[in-house]
Amino acid sequence: MALWDESQVQERILDYLDAHQMLASFTSIGGVAVRDGAHCQCRLVESGQDQNLLSCLVDFEEEIGFGAAERQRLRQQGELHVVLGSDGVVRDAWLCRGGSC
Repeated sequence: MALWDESQVQERILDYLDAHQMLASFTSIGGVAVRDGAHCQCRLVESGQDQNLLSCLVDFEEEIGFGAAERQRLRQQGELHVVLGSDGVVRDAWLCRGGSC
């Protein structure tokens, strides 16, 4: 199993994305990304000695509710790059735009 497939590392990736509000980049206007139940699938793009560049697809729920409208949850997805150290710690991440992934 690859390092980025381990559940603890997946949690670190999602925590990093949530803490840096990157999940919010994939939500509708006024929507709020819900961290609970989110998951990601990553694949290796480039391997290095002390870090790896990954392309990750994240899947999460977004909570919306406008004015008197009832709150709803929608599934959202987004793709981004993650730099993962050989120690399983996320060092950087950025959103994919216009075919950059």
